[in-house]
Amino acid sequence: DDDDDIDDLPISDNIVAAIENQLRQLPDDVQHVLSIAAYIRARFDLVTLHKVLGHASSRASAWTQSKVISTLQQAVTERLIIKSTTTTHRYQFAHDRIQQAAYGLVPYGETRDKLRVKIGHCLLDLYTEAQEFDHIDLGNQYDRTNVGPLQMEDSQERSSHDHSLQDHSHPSQQDDTLLFVAADHLNSVQTKDHMFSVTMNLRVGEKALQMAALGSAAGYLHKASIALKRVRQPWEDHYDLSLRLCQVRAEAELSLGHFEVGYKLGNEVFERAKTLDEKLQTYFSIANALGRENKYVESLAVSTRAARLLHLFPRRFYPIQIVRDILKIKSYLKSHSDEEILGLPLMDDYRTEMAMQIACEVAHRSTLVNDPIPFLLLVCKMIKITIKHGICEASALGFCGFGVLFDNVLNDFDSAMRCTDIAQRIMDMTNGGQLGGLVDISTNEFFYRFNRPKEEVDHLVCKAHYRSMQAGEFEAGLRMMQFRFGISYFQNRTLQELSDSIGHTMQQSRIYRVASLDEISDSYLRLSQSMAGLEKVDWARIETQATRDLKTDPPDPSLVYETKFDFFVSASVAYHSGKHELANRLMKLFRGVGNDNESYILQQIRFLMSGLAASAMYRKTKKRTHKRKLRSQITSLKDIEKTKGSTLRLCRLLLEAEAQSLSDSKGDRARIQQVLDAYDTAIQVALDESSMQITALGYELAAEHLIRSKQQARGTRGGRQLEDTVPDDAIRQYLVKALEQYHAWGCRLKIDHIRQCRSRYVQDWHPFAK
Repeated sequence: DDDDDIDDLPISDNIVAAIENQLRQLPDDVQHVLSIAAYIRARFDLVTLHKVLGHASSRASAWTQSKVISTLQQAVTERLIIKSTTTTHRYQFAHDRIQQAAYGLVPYGETRDKLRVKIGHCLLDLYTEAQEFDHIDLGNQYDRTNVGPLQMEDSQERSSHDHSLQDHSHPSQQDDTLLFVAADHLNSVQTKDHMFSVTMNLRVGEKALQMAALGSAAGYLHKASIALKRVRQPWEDHYDLSLRLCQVRAEAELSLGHFEVGYKLGNEVFERAKTLDEKLQTYFSIANALGRENKYVESLAVSTRAARLLHLFPRRFYPIQIVRDILKIKSYLKSHSDEEILGLPLMDDYRTEMAMQIACEVAHRSTLVNDPIPFLLLVCKMIKITIKHGICEASALGFCGFGVLFDNVLNDFDSAMRCTDIAQRIMDMTNGGQLGGLVDISTNEFFYRFNRPKEEVDHLVCKAHYRSMQAGEFEAGLRMMQFRFGISYFQNRTLQELSDSIGHTMQQSRIYRVASLDEISDSYLRLSQSMAGLEKVDWARIETQATRDLKTDPPDPSLVYETKFDFFVSASVAYHSGKHELANRLMKLFRGVGNDNESYILQQIRFLMSGLAASAMYRKTKKRTHKRKLRSQITSLKDIEKTKGSTLRLCRLLLEAEAQSLSDSKGDRARIQQVLDAYDTAIQVALDESSMQITALGYELAAEHLIRSKQQARGTRGGRQLEDTVPDDAIRQYLVKALEQYHAWGCRLKIDHIRQCRSRYVQDWHPFAK
């Protein structure tokens, strides 16, 4: 790695010593050039090397470009370095051990220290010249983008050197590694110029933060803080620099999950800052960090405080203001085309952009604590600000949120999709990274999954996950992976694959310290392992859970969705274990938590599991309320297909088959076959969609329908003859196929249940029988 100190490479000392002895046999000029190149990095270009030689060598004037080229050619001939075949005058060491050996040609101690300082200053000057040449000001502001730490390591590979050497008076403007190499050299030697150390490390730390290299950023900023402590009266004499360092370091530490250090730095910003504008980024960073810690209420309080200071909340009664804003925005959208909206100027006012970001944070956290009023109010506010002041990254979340409002409040899915498409185009315009994860979650999980192929949405989710992680937005990035757990559970993943995916995400959550994902991940892991028979079902806990009174024992505001998923997990385990009454009670609790602003997977859970539990309860109790509940789920699914898309069609087909099976067939062959055909249709669609669970469930429910039809035939006149219309072989065939699918899925719980309850038909079945 070019960014590592070469002294720290874990390699064999005797091999390096042998290479070093070989290098010492070379002409002095070759040794000198290779040693200087080693202090630049493993890959280097002629322009940089020539300028460093001129700065660091005692005979600077002797090193003409032609002499450097001829000397490098000798090293190429000796196979010590390799010349690039794709770019002009680019070289790299043939092996990192050769680089280390060349590095060791300069003796330890004062000689090496002086050389490193000279090279560090030279590289820093070269980088500064390159940035000025490209008209880039890195000193006054920073903005985190979707550029990741891996790109920092390989940026030199992407640099373009296709022109001749004479066309390049500076190293590549994209080559940010020069800055980090320079800083590492200058930090290797103690200096009495503490202010230089502060400004240099702050500059490098900001660049690392911009590239989401959070560990490196925190390290450089920590060095800057140490240097600043050696300066007398830093806040009095260097207020702007001290404040900026405190702000940036707070953001870096909080992003890394070093919450105690980050909060301490943030409080120092609040105490020292003289204006509200100087506090806004820290408000946002602290609110975001509290959310990662699963402290949604505290996060909402911090962001709401900032929003009030920015006068984002109106003085008048909120609902009236919300209604007026919705009507105004609807009228604006009706009278303006997408191109006119996207043609608005880009926002260029810092305070307004920060107000938009804080509004996003309030809107996001308010949905997680089940408080829709701030969400509705600030979504409208964001669009109004965008119309007045122009487009920024946060504008995308405003339009995406208004799309949710169109869908859930105004029942206008076409307009919702239009807002979603505008949001995605804004993300492309602004190179959105910091808030991109929230936009991608909303668009993918609340809209696209209803009407786009699963493979396409999964690709978008993976792309969005990568973008969020690269931007340092770990909570949004990992939450996107968490949304896939539910999709995987119902579709084409085995329970073992699901468990592995959950385990990987939980590991990532621990690494990036995102506690807000723990509860839901734990629930999904309990579900997959209980269904796989790897974890004993705690029926006492589930029974107690099913008796919960949400009026007297409501969920903690920070755990609304976690509680909802916990009810689903228990209901799913209960249903597949044949405890239908328990599953029905749990699904009633599931529906009682949260609001109707549900993602695709929550709607799939609600309709499918509620419908299955209702049909089972009707067969047991014959109470018509359960049949009405089943029909209500089917009606809702039909409405979704009509307005949003057909990706929940499989759930509807299975529930329709269940609804048809509730009528007493009385031995009527045509009626029995009609219901069986409905199950077969659902099974075929499940097979086409690679949904192992629903395929298995379809076969099982079809078999149960045949068993009930056989029993119903016995109670009619001529029952014995009618009973033969449902042969045991047909029942056995469906049950065996169900067991095969459950086995492929890895569901030991269901296999054991069927073999216990229907042993007459499957007593000879074995998972590996031909």
